[in-house]
Amino acid sequence: SSAALFASLKQGVSDDALVHRVGRWAFNESRARSIELTKSSVEYYESLFGELSDNAKDLVGWLACHPQPLAIEELARVSGVSVGQITDAAEALLPYRIIDVADTGEGRWIEMISDHVRGGMYKALRKKDRDRIHNRYIDDFGDLGDDSIGYFEMMAHHFAKVRRVRESLIMQVRAVTRARRDRDVFALRRLCKAGIEYVRRLRSATW
Repeated sequence: SSAALFASLKQGVSDDALVHRVGRWAFNESRARSIELTKSSVEYYESLFGELSDNAKDLVGWLACHPQPLAIEELARVSGVSVGQITDAAEALLPYRIIDVADTGEGRWIEMISDHVRGGMYKALRKKDRDRIHNRYIDDFGDLGDDSIGYFEMMAHHFAKVRRVRESLIMQVRAVTRARRDRDVFALRRLCKAGIEYVRRLRSATW
């Protein structure tokens, strides 16, 4: 994409791999060979997001707001977008390498390719769009009756993103309770670390 090209050139200048000499730009070959595009800048993702079609932007929004893989049929139900439109948008996004589509034999699943990319594209979304999507996930998934660790984590995530602090903390506590019951030490460690970090960010929040 042009966004990737721009970010590469910008990083090249920053790393002294692309230098200005006698009225023209030239690569410092030894440094240029070691350039790795980190995709860390907000500008990169905003530029990339701006290149996408409306359907692709819509799909990226739904995936960037959700922390877990989704079955395409499930995403269609939540978003109100047809399976065909989701599939077409996913095909258009594959060259950008920001999403992953997997066929498990029990259906097709879709997600952002990494937490890093998810975070970058999330910041490219308008706040009102993020809030709308999080609230739609809450409305749709809130009555599932699931009592798995992953479900409680997912609901805690969406509640936290729309600043519903009490509900988010309740879901985190339920996740910890379930992890203790299952004796899942790794989940307990992850949940406690995430919970402590979340509480630290609540110092200026309204309860």
